[in-house]
Amino acid sequence: MVLAGRGTNGTVVALRLTARVSYGFFWLAYAGGAITVLFGPGMSFIGRRVREFGLAFASAQIVHVGLVIWLAWILPARSPGEAVMPFFGIAIVWTYLLAALSIGWARNLFTPPMVKALRTIGSEYIALTFFADFVLTPKYPLERPSLYVPFWGMLLLGPLLRVTAAIKEMRGVGAPLAG
Repeated sequence: MVLAGRGTNGTVVALRLTARVSYGFFWLAYAGGAITVLFGPGMSFIGRRVREFGLAFASAQIVHVGLVIWLAWILPARSPGEAVMPFFGIAIVWTYLLAALSIGWARNLFTPPMVKALRTIGSEYIALTFFADFVLTPKYPLERPSLYVPFWGMLLLGPLLRVTAAIKEMRGVGAPLAG
């Protein structure tokens, strides 16, 4: 944004950057517990930091949302549905609900199974929004889609890791999922 300015071009560059950085934090929070279950104690340093990765994701999203608001401010008027982007707005609500659940008193408002259900639903919804952003409606230059290959791989690998770890846990093998 510094090099491209604070106008539309610079804001779009900053939006792309914050989306990718925040996705890295999200992915580690999303898949970290599964990585620990599947790959054992050698990878437990990731599983032990799932909460921190999730909070880093929520923090990065504050900047991203601020940039979205700025872009909406500087662009010509749009329809309310397009300006608000309800699908992505719901993911932001999930992001901060999950962040709130990292606080003891907020988590204690719910039963442990309900907290687990909320975390699962929220995490999967956020993963779906990244899938929509990176695969269904990508904003990359059409001549360079290879820049998205790492994100596509992460989008595919994350759910596979989570499902495989859940199956392993249901069979009673491995450590419990973190988070």
